[in-house]
Amino acid sequence: MLVPTTDRSLIEPLQRENHNVWGSGMSLDEYISREWDNYGTEYMRFNQMKKGEVGDVYFVWKNDETGVIEGGCEFFVREGWLKTENGIETIKCGTLGSVYVLDEFRGMGISKKLLDAFNEITWDYLPGEKDISMLWSEVGDKFYARWGYKTLAEESKLLQNSNENDKIEYGETFTTRDDEKIKLIAESFKMKRFAEMNQWPLNTVVIIPSFGLFKWFARRVEAVNGGVESNFGKYNGDNWRVDIKDINIASEPVIEEPITSSIPMAKRHDGVEVKWERRGKWCWF
Repeated sequence: MLVPTTDRSLIEPLQRENHNVWGSGMSLDEYISREWDNYGTEYMRFNQMKKGEVGDVYFVWKNDETGVIEGGCEFFVREGWLKTENGIETIKCGTLGSVYVLDEFRGMGISKKLLDAFNEITWDYLPGEKDISMLWSEVGDKFYARWGYKTLAEESKLLQNSNENDKIEYGETFTTRDDEKIKLIAESFKMKRFAEMNQWPLNTVVIIPSFGLFKWFARRVEAVNGGVESNFGKYNGDNWRVDIKDINIASEPVIEEPITSSIPMAKRHDGVEVKWERRGKWCWF
C-alpha cells in the first residue's frame, strides 16, 4: 500500500539506507540534515501539499499484512512553462524521485507494485491536461517505459553556453540567507527563459526559475560540493556559502553532457509528446 506521509520516523530509515546511492560527497548526518532542512522551506511545502498544488509529497510503501515499511518514493511538483500554438502556458511539472526499496525486500517485485500504485494517482497531483510527470532513470529507459515514460535524451535541445557573455555580477559568493541577491538572480533568469521560449519548438517545457527554486538549489549545491560540515562547520544558514559560478553553471544552458548517468524521461497527461529544455550540468530545471 502506497501511503503519503510527513512522518520523519517513517521516512528517515529509507534515507539512511539510500545515502550510499544519493549522498555522495556527504556524511550520513550531512545528507539527512540537507534533506530535512530543505523539507522545512516554504518552497518545498512538505507539510502543506494538496493534490493539484505545487509542493513535495513523500510516499512510503507499507506491507498490507505486516505493516512494515519496505520502500518509498517522492514526488515534487513545480510550475513550468509550456510552448503552445497560443503562446506560453503555465502548467504543473512533477518529478518522481527517491524510488527505493530496502535491501532486505529486494527481488520481491516491490518496486513494480510501488510504481503501479503511484501510476494510479499521478494525475491526481497533476490534474491539468497538459501537466507533465518526469523522472531521472538510473536503470535505463525500458523499466519506466511500462508506465508511459519516454526518454527525453534525443528530444532535448542544447543551446550554446552563454556564461561568459551573460554574467551576473553579485560578488563571488553569498550565503543561503542572502535573499535579496538570490531574488535578483532568479528574476534575471526567469525573464531570460521566458524570452527564449519564443524560439523553441511547440510543446517545449521548462521549470520556471523562481526565488524558491534558486534558494533550494543553492542549499543543495553547497551540500554536494564536498560536504557541509567538513568545509563550513555545523550548518546554521549563515555560514553555508554558495559560489555564484555554481549557480551560473546550474542555470545556464550548456553544450556539455550532464555529470549524471541518469536518463531524463517524461509523460504528459494528455499523451502529447514532451520536448524539454535541458538546463545546466545538474539539469535541475
